[in-house]
Amino acid sequence: MNGKTSGGVVDSDGIYVDLSGLHENHGCGYSVDSKDIVRKEKNAIYLGVWFPIWGHCITDNIKKLWFLKTPEAKRLINDGADLVYIVMMNDRFTLPQSFVDLLCCLNIEITQLKQILVPTQYQSIYIPDNSLFRKGEKIFYTKEFLETRNDILHASRFWKSFGKSNR
Repeated sequence: MNGKTSGGVVDSDGIYVDLSGLHENHGCGYSVDSKDIVRKEKNAIYLGVWFPIWGHCITDNIKKLWFLKTPEAKRLINDGADLVYIVMMNDRFTLPQSFVDLLCCLNIEITQLKQILVPTQYQSIYIPDNSLFRKGEKIFYTKEFLETRNDILHASRFWKSFGKSNR
């Protein structure tokens, strides 16, 4: 609506968290009936709105994954935090196998990931900063994005799998 994409995170006051959209300043929240909210008494790490198209998989979809290498994320995961994400157009798409392979290169257990399909409330949700972001028409990235990219490049399992799936 008006160039905005629904989905992302709202805070405890119902205010949309811009950092949770696919792109900065392009997301919006929406009204939800409180009886439709699934409540979880645990923490979550929000990994973003993922778009199941390869170009987005190697840019936008990995921009929050740097956080999973931090001691704070490891502590949260060890304490049982969910790793959550939203798939753009989730009623029609699932994660492409090439992106699943890419996630495996980053030592992310696919079984740990939880796709959010309905409005869900967590005790606390951690939203990592984006390591790839837009300002106007320009795209910028951080050293954390480069480190994530380099981890993928050095994972030969990914490239072997990617080569087989595209023959």
